[in-house]
Amino acid sequence: MKHLKKILIAGPATDAALAAMFLKRGNPSFDIQLLVTPTRLDPAGEATTPFVLQQLIKTLGIRGADLHRIARPNWLLGFKMRWGARERYVRAFDGAPTALTDGLTTRNGFLAREEGFDEFSAGAALISSGKLFPKNGPNSVKMMEQITGLVLQPGPLAELLAQGCKALAIPRREAEIAEVRVTDGEVQAVVLADGSELTADLYIDLTGQDASILGALGTSSLQNDGTQGLCTRAWTAAKRRGNEAIRPFVSIVTHESGWKWRIEHDDRIGIGLAFHHEFTSDDEALADLREMVREPLEEPILHQWNHGCQSHPWSGNVLAMGDAAAFLEPLAAVRLPLLILHLNAFQRIVAEIPTGPGEQGKALYHRMIKEAWQELRDFTNVHHQFNTASDSPYWKFSRENCGPGVHHALVDLFMSGGPEPILENAMPYSPCALGYDTWLTALIGLGVPVSHPPTIPTEDAQAWRTHIQSLSDQASKGATAETCLKAVRKQSATPRKRPTSY
Repeated sequence: MKHLKKILIAGPATDAALAAMFLKRGNPSFDIQLLVTPTRLDPAGEATTPFVLQQLIKTLGIRGADLHRIARPNWLLGFKMRWGARERYVRAFDGAPTALTDGLTTRNGFLAREEGFDEFSAGAALISSGKLFPKNGPNSVKMMEQITGLVLQPGPLAELLAQGCKALAIPRREAEIAEVRVTDGEVQAVVLADGSELTADLYIDLTGQDASILGALGTSSLQNDGTQGLCTRAWTAAKRRGNEAIRPFVSIVTHESGWKWRIEHDDRIGIGLAFHHEFTSDDEALADLREMVREPLEEPILHQWNHGCQSHPWSGNVLAMGDAAAFLEPLAAVRLPLLILHLNAFQRIVAEIPTGPGEQGKALYHRMIKEAWQELRDFTNVHHQFNTASDSPYWKFSRENCGPGVHHALVDLFMSGGPEPILENAMPYSPCALGYDTWLTALIGLGVPVSHPPTIPTEDAQAWRTHIQSLSDQASKGATAETCLKAVRKQSATPRKRPTSY
């Protein structure tokens, strides 16, 4: 491939602008053009993991004050799930099942199997108490942003990223793609609706599951093995918050036709209902959603989920990222983290081969994207395989068609002896996309059976109960999301007089 200099990034406002900032800051010599394609914003918003907050601050260089003033996010400690053999469990972003609490000989994961995850960690205890951050004193809050994700509304986030692109002098166009002109297996130009053309050395396709630029080459296909039991569609909407307290977590609840979720914003509540079109019609699912939302702030949106991973996400001079490269139902709030992982993969390859990656570089990108997608696929499948909270026709079908895939050895060994640290060697890929502790937390929380668990010493069990009671007591005295948001919004309300730099 010829030396990469001129890059066109095309896609919806949030994803495309995030990619443009990421690559420009990492590769200042790139001549990046940004093409924002029209899309309807999801009224429910989006939840993310702590990784995204870290990347926005450290990699994109966005100031915390600007983040809160412009994007107006809410913090997120994890998930409260009505799911699995236990019927419910809390999954916080902090806490390691393989860790040992001071003075104990039994690892935390085995103790959590007996006592549950409600107070497993500081984050879990806060979730269970409905509080966001602990207090250092009567009027002092301990901000624990290192263990929080973000809840984001796409409009304000897009505005923040647009300002970041402007500060980096990245040219921006907003237009619909009318045609992708291809010659000899490479894109020659992207033709816009007004007849104008954009050309580049490399076209980064972020146009969503349709992958409209990559698809024009005809050299890649969507591989969707192992996704037969997953939901295929979803309705999303939002309602006014009213007097309801802001929850520091995303609620995920088993529904007879699939699953539903609730996302917490400061002024609204996002609601989604995932379903399988062979078991529930679009109209039936919409009726269920309207019953939950009652008076939506705007008309609900129907999402059609095409699960899969592109066989050749880097073909010719087109590189697919984000949803255009790989997609799964958003059970684990990893859509944006997966996009950042794709960006990291590309940047690492380019750094190693500055003259321009060839076929081996492309093959490496293919492998990294496929492995991350397979891990997410298997993680999602395990949630469906071991969810016995409903015996509806859909859930029977889902349990019969979902399995751990390439992570079967990890799950088999867990079912034999439980969350032992040595099981990390059964992870098929390294580094992994989700992390070993995330897997163990899910397997324990879902109530996946263990045939030969160790005997827990009585003194360890008693000490653990004392420990988690202490976490619960501290969390119950913590600050609510409303209190923390009011404080940070007040602090960041007035922008600095000097120009924002990124």
